[in-house]
Amino acid sequence: MRARFVSLIAVGLVLAWSGSLWAADLTPAKVENFLKTWVELEKLTDSMPDEPMDEGEEVESGDLTADWTKSIVWDAQMKAVLSKYNYTPEEWMDTAGRVFGVYAAVKYDEAKVEMEADLLEAREEIEKDASLPPEQKKEILKNLEQSQASFQQALKNRPSEADMAVVKPFVPRMDEMFEAD
Repeated sequence: MRARFVSLIAVGLVLAWSGSLWAADLTPAKVENFLKTWVELEKLTDSMPDEPMDEGEEVESGDLTADWTKSIVWDAQMKAVLSKYNYTPEEWMDTAGRVFGVYAAVKYDEAKVEMEADLLEAREEIEKDASLPPEQKKEILKNLEQSQASFQQALKNRPSEADMAVVKPFVPRMDEMFEAD
């Protein structure tokens, strides 16, 4: 079940960073309710058995009907939590993408100088490493450049200033929540 929850978050983040969301105004109350749902959903998913990650893995209980029933129950419990805080699954995903988009932008801004220095240092070390064959060195540097370019492209779709202003006050609380994990 936890894999399903993580998948939902991943989809939300992809949508958020792609700039396809940003429909209704994000308010402090929405962020507060999102964080409350996050805590409750996390407790819910932690109480559920992990579902198989690969097609070849065995089902947790060995009983497909029991696992399917648990899935239906979990889905109903998840929707009940969202409803408690006035969210539909779609609205919650929108809010999740936007909140995590701001959180990622804030964390990047905090670490930007250090990250860029680390990347420059890594590039210099690779270029100076005489033990690496030229083709391998070229491939490593190419991969490093591609990673940097992908990250820079994602940063072009930063959250709106309005979303940044609403979510930033919650970042210390989010740090505590995520460090506890």
